Amino acid sequence: MLDRGKGDGIHEAIQLVKRGMTEEQIRSAGELADRSSEAETLITVARERDW
Repeated sequence: MLDRGKGDGIHEAIQLVKRGMTEEQIRSAGELADRSSEAETLITVARERDW
């Protein structure tokens, strides 16, 4: 998702997290996409902002 379009993928990823994607699901998606570090960053931001 992050590789698509003009960077809008991050906004879509954030919306998925806000709609209830769990940390386990985020990590799994990050592993499948070979983007584990980005997944961990998204989890950290979600915790800080209480999404």
